[in-house]
Amino acid sequence: MDDIATLIKEVLPTCSTPDTLQPILDALQNIGVETVDDMKLVQKDDLAGVLKPIQARKLLAHVNSVFSASGRLKMEEYFPVSPQTIITTPRVSSSPSPNSSLPVTSPGSFSTPTSSQSDTDSTHSATRLSSDWHYNFKIPWDMLPAVLRKKLDNQEQPTAREMIRIISGEILAICQKPLKKHLNEIARKMVLEYPKSLKDVIEDEVVGSGHDSLTKQLQCRVDNYKRNETLNKRNSTPADDTSTVPENKKKRKDSYGCIVLESVRVNMDAQMKKKKEIQEMFMTNDRNEKRIQELISDTFISQRSDIRSGKDTHFLKEEWPYLFSLVGMKEHFKLLTGVQLNEAFEEATTTKFARVLDYFQSLPIEKSVIAAKDRAEIQLSGGPSGAVLMLLSHFKEDCTKMFHIVDKKCIADEVETDRLPPTPCIIVCGTSPLSAAAFMVAADQEVIIEHLTSFNDALVSMFICYYIFNMHYPVELGATLEFLQRCIFKINPDKGSKVERLEKKKSHAVNPKVLTLITRRV
Repeated sequence: MDDIATLIKEVLPTCSTPDTLQPILDALQNIGVETVDDMKLVQKDDLAGVLKPIQARKLLAHVNSVFSASGRLKMEEYFPVSPQTIITTPRVSSSPSPNSSLPVTSPGSFSTPTSSQSDTDSTHSATRLSSDWHYNFKIPWDMLPAVLRKKLDNQEQPTAREMIRIISGEILAICQKPLKKHLNEIARKMVLEYPKSLKDVIEDEVVGSGHDSLTKQLQCRVDNYKRNETLNKRNSTPADDTSTVPENKKKRKDSYGCIVLESVRVNMDAQMKKKKEIQEMFMTNDRNEKRIQELISDTFISQRSDIRSGKDTHFLKEEWPYLFSLVGMKEHFKLLTGVQLNEAFEEATTTKFARVLDYFQSLPIEKSVIAAKDRAEIQLSGGPSGAVLMLLSHFKEDCTKMFHIVDKKCIADEVETDRLPPTPCIIVCGTSPLSAAAFMVAADQEVIIEHLTSFNDALVSMFICYYIFNMHYPVELGATLEFLQRCIFKINPDKGSKVERLEKKKSHAVNPKVLTLITRRV
């Protein structure tokens, strides 16, 4: 976003301070803008909340003026590149003759110094590399082996390791220390060139940005190359050298995967009247599903207001009782995320879980992370519960954070709630999710739904609690829940994460373990 910030400050000098610039960048990120090239797709209405109409027109008019007829940004006009700013470093895979001479670098082109050039000159030159080099980087498709090029041309998935090795070698020939934004842009261009072969998709749905797995692989290759240098720097750093976290570090809004971000003004008298109707219907045990859906929809804004203000689960159950019924939760979730949990969704879910089971059961026993006994039991029982247990085992995550086992005759009042995890979970009335005939769902260590006879209903209720009640995924279930989110519920934001953030833990747009499983076409 640095290049976009530069462009905005150039056109709108009054928006050059952090307080005025950051809201514009946030708005652009929220609609999916990642690079300067993406700015050509922005419309005036996209900036309505952060810029005045004239400001928005000036910015977009300037963007249009610096784009060529082909739709590509004239980088040489807006971000000039000169021989003095483009300085390269040696390719990691090349071994030129000691007597070879240094080729002349022409404007806008890349050249490779020979190994006879002194390390001092190379180190000095690398510090002067333009920050916009990645826009001019030409992906070396012609350097790939014929077999790989043929697979790409035939829209087949290639063997990634060799392709990543060659392309990362060319990247390191240009820049010894590429940043993630550089690799992300190069991965994006790779996917644009061969979308059928390289894009992250599952059942025709794009996962994340569509190029997260390529970015991750490029990043890993570059990190491996830099590892020795990094270790040497750490060893030479004084023991008392400590890093500080900026106090004004941007905090991400709790809107991950949601389409409704802000409250709007409503008629509170009408809202209260319908809220009272909901409570009266519940008291008389009225189960008119169509009317419940209408009332949940009509009072949605008031429900979100109470949830976002931090009201506890006990209060919400009294104020909005049908929000804790399956029909009410599904309606609220649909309004919040745009995901409709209807019969078509259930059919697709069944098919998807069957594919997950088939994949894990097709693995040789020596490559399976699931014990032979458990694998046989899951294979016998099958179904969504077996698929979820397979995912938990594959990601090596704690199933007790998702499933709480009680006696099969246990009722809600008998559940020892202090032993429940604070995050949403499924209470299994029996010895295993594979064989149980009854389930309950809990959140905030309180049973919120009981008398569920379907594992699918229990899983759906448990999962959507994370969204309705603004809860993070626990770290112990992060990969499994993200897989369910992206591959089952089709919620695919390309930025951010719903997993609880650990201070020293590196965050990813898409969990690397989930990406790896998805790229195997599960």
